[in-house]
Formats: sequence, C-alpha cells, structure tokens
Amino acid sequence: MTERASLRVAIIGGGIAGLAAARVLREQHDVTIYERNASDTAEAGAAVGLGPNGTKMANFKGLTKESLRAVVSSGFRTFDHTGALLKESRMDCAKAFGSEWWMVHRQDLKDALLEAAAGEGPGKPAKIIFESRVENVDPENGLIQLGDGSIVEADLIIGMNHSFLLYPH
Repeated sequence: MTERASLRVAIIGGGIAGLAAARVLREQHDVTIYERNASDTAEAGAAVGLGPNGTKMANFKGLTKESLRAVVSSGFRTFDHTGALLKESRMDCAKAFGSEWWMVHRQDLKDALLEAAAGEGPGKPAKIIFESRVENVDPENGLIQLGDGSIVEADLIIGMNHSFLLYPH
C-alpha cells in the first residue's frame, strides 16, 4: 500500500463546519484553522438538529450523544402565532434510517468539535489561530493574506466562514 501525501490544509472559519472538517482532515493532513473571533467568543443561537446521517458520522468519529450533551428528537410540533398547535409529527429515525436524530445546543456542539479537532485523537491535532482575520485569498497559488499583512501558503484552502470570502470583512 502506498503512503498518502499529507497536505497543508487551511480552513478559514472556526465555527461548527470548519471544526467538523478539521476533525476529519486531521487524520491524514496538517490542518490550520484561521478564525477571526477570539477563543472565548460564544456561539450564537440555540439548538442544532443532527439528522441520522449526521449522528452516524458523529458516532463514527467518536462524538457521542453524551459527549455532545444531546437529546434524542422523537418528533416535532408546529404552532401558529397564537400558540395553537397546527401539526404534530412523531418519528423513529433509528428504526427508519438506522440512527437517531439529535438536538444539540450550538455551544456544546462547537466545544465538542473543538476538542475533537485540536485535542487528543487520530492524526495530528489541528492548529487553531484565533483573532486571525483573512483579508484576501489567492486560490490559484494557494495563498491567504491575513489582517496583519502576513501571507500563509496552503495546498488546500477551505472556506467555512459563510460568504465572507466573497466580500471584504
């Protein structure tokens, strides 16, 4: 079996998607995440629903319902503006799709993914550079210009910061 080449991977954005990508890629590659916020910036929002495909991947990569502090969703209810129930739906995702549907608080998910990406685990832990503003990306040459004027080189650049790569931020 031939050995795979390790790539220098730069992920722009240290939110949920960027951390999840880093967790997977760290097994074979050198990963650095560039996050414009400080390390103690809280995640905005409330619950995130992880459908059966997401929970299968989470389990496969060592994230459990307990480590995420998740609860199993067994259905949903829809209400109108007055609070009257419009619809109720029950579902057994484990039976239908082979894995549960979890509801996870955004901050709990981000904290668990941060640990999975940069903590102990398979491969080399991802390096996370907080308060690192990206000013420009040159994908043709694999270059990233940071807010302090420095230039970073990477074999693969992944934008995980919403649409901010398209516009100055």
